[in-house]
Amino acid sequence: MTFKETFPTEVDMEVEILGQQPALQVYTQLSSVFRLDADAQVQDILSTLRKGLAQLAKDFPWLAGQIIHERTGHDSSGVFKIKPFEATPRLIVKDASRDGSMPSMEEMAAAGFPMSMFDETKIAPRMTIPGGPGETANDPEPVLLFQVTLAPGALILTSATVHRAIDIIGQAQILHWLSQACHGIPFAEEDKTVGNMERKALIPLIQGSDDLESEFCTLWITPTTPPAKNNDPTPPCSWATIRVSPDALVKLKADATKTVTEGFISTDDALTALVWQAIMRARQHRVPQDRVVRMTRAVDVRSHCNLSSKYPGLMQSQSLNSYPIQELVDAPLGEIASRLRVALDPAKTLRELSGLATMLERDADKTRYSFVASTDSAIDINLSSWVKVDCYNDDFNFGLGKPVTVVRPHFAPYEGLIYMMPRSVEDGITITICLRDAEIEKLKTDDRLTTYAKFVGN
Repeated sequence: MTFKETFPTEVDMEVEILGQQPALQVYTQLSSVFRLDADAQVQDILSTLRKGLAQLAKDFPWLAGQIIHERTGHDSSGVFKIKPFEATPRLIVKDASRDGSMPSMEEMAAAGFPMSMFDETKIAPRMTIPGGPGETANDPEPVLLFQVTLAPGALILTSATVHRAIDIIGQAQILHWLSQACHGIPFAEEDKTVGNMERKALIPLIQGSDDLESEFCTLWITPTTPPAKNNDPTPPCSWATIRVSPDALVKLKADATKTVTEGFISTDDALTALVWQAIMRARQHRVPQDRVVRMTRAVDVRSHCNLSSKYPGLMQSQSLNSYPIQELVDAPLGEIASRLRVALDPAKTLRELSGLATMLERDADKTRYSFVASTDSAIDINLSSWVKVDCYNDDFNFGLGKPVTVVRPHFAPYEGLIYMMPRSVEDGITITICLRDAEIEKLKTDDRLTTYAKFVGN
């Protein structure tokens, strides 16, 4: 089957069934930070980028498209499709090298490149959550956008992808393709086929009359009783940035492995266990001791569905992990990591993925379901690990070398949300955590956390 046989001339593509959840109205941003010397030819860099974007749009037309929400009936949440928008993905260029609005490369590096130095309102082409400054409900919803921000001694390339059509694995693949295009390297037919493939029927559905509502009750959004009126102000939340060096990662995994209860654990498992346990120690004083706390962990499910690792769409599930809080804070690190690993069992993951996809396919009203329906952000956490996403080898033919760092821009606080950034050979893994300010202060004095992790920036 060839590319021409599988992709229509006019873009009119339904997003994956997972992307049909109305609540997924967010953008994922990723910024590559390059060192920019005074003699760098910025106009040549921008010309290279524009040529790359033109080639990307030529071979993957949907990337220049927009999300359109088609209403299909009174009791339906509608259908989300990708339709034509502009000739190429939109590119914004902002020169902040002389106006004092951005820190210099030297200042960023001295602070350790904390998230707080990369404000989305300054460096991103679109806000994470719709409705930010300068945005309205009627704005188009482009699939892919870019912004180049010039700061003193730095060039920051930020991509923003619409989450209902592209997950972080897909975003990284698109950036690989863009870098390839900027180098003038043609795309393989296999890449064009994978990149433009039809997005329907990719996830195996559950056949028969299984009681899906009972089996997958954690995915149902259930009506809740309105809370009693509370005049207390919402506790302030902030983002904090911590970093675990390469040597500390080796030590962390070795220490956790001493107390594993079964089989293999990854460094990611050990690091996730470390962070989850530390957060629960910081929150323990306000959580009932018999409370079962939960953590969702994003899972790439391409291999579960026999899809290419290069597939650029939304193919992500969530592993739900539960622990009585007292057990969690008392458990050895290896035991927690072992349970996190067991929860990633491929058969279990595929069953849960198929359950959600089946319910979404059967129900016209897709507002009833969510990956995180059973979590409470004030107590539970939602974690996305981008550790295995390789963004440090994409130089986009700018002539600036490889990125010095790759960051997720700072956006409005969202309690209980955690991102683990792409792993750097030199610096290890950077983690951004959003918690109540008082809990962040507790983490800073948590000896078990700071044995491995260092707080950076503000």
